[in-house]
Amino acid sequence: MAITTDVISVINDICQEVGDVGATRRTLATYLMYVNDGQLKAAKQSANVNPMSVNFNLVAGALQTLPSDAIKLIEIPFNTSSDGSVIGLPINKSDLPTVISRNSSWTADPASISVGCYMYNEDNPLQFYVYPVQPATPGYVKLTISDDFSNALFNYGCYRCYSEDSAFGNQADKRDHHFAQYLSELGLPKHLVDN
Repeated sequence: MAITTDVISVINDICQEVGDVGATRRTLATYLMYVNDGQLKAAKQSANVNPMSVNFNLVAGALQTLPSDAIKLIEIPFNTSSDGSVIGLPINKSDLPTVISRNSSWTADPASISVGCYMYNEDNPLQFYVYPVQPATPGYVKLTISDDFSNALFNYGCYRCYSEDSAFGNQADKRDHHFAQYLSELGLPKHLVDN
């Protein structure tokens, strides 16, 4: 995946905001640590902060596993050919209990390279099921897995800097403001605490 915002730009923006142009109060390594911490926390709290679409080769059977760099599945909008072009109908999202209640022997149905629906469980974010099951030479689907969230990283970096300086003046207010903005950028409730 291409990086759309360079980390130095985010660090420079943080330095500007906290009045440390030239990084004399904190080292660049400290700012980089803050940005990296922000990325890790953002990914753990909301995998939607960095979505990407990939052409995904399915494996034989019903159970599929996401690529190793994925955080969670967001959607599977359609079937594709091996070159990524759309083929067939859109794919519906369902859940395993519904599929089982409608057809308890669904895994024994004839295999097809065209997926009709997928089942994803948030408790098992790296795996999903497809119906019908895939044949020995399976098909392809377009996955949307885990946009640019540089504003969230900027706000997290400012939050960390203002946290260090919260004993001075209005720094606690600025700290709280930037943490609230960070949570807002991720679409998370503002009552969350940083842990």
